[in-house]
Amino acid sequence: MAQAYLSYLGWHPGPVDGIVGKRTRNAMNLFQAHEHLQITTVLDDQTLAHLCNQVEALPL
Repeated sequence: MAQAYLSYLGWHPGPVDGIVGKRTRNAMNLFQAHEHLQITTVLDDQTLAHLCNQVEALPL
């Protein structure tokens, strides 16, 4: 889900395959930095919540 959300938001995590590889981590860290979140090596609840909020705010 996080890879799809990162893709929708333009952060380019690579293929949406459920594997958190280097490209997904890089995209997640860029998103975290942009949102002034703690940069982590794993997807945390705060980052996931911010991703969900950003996607829900997208126009239909």
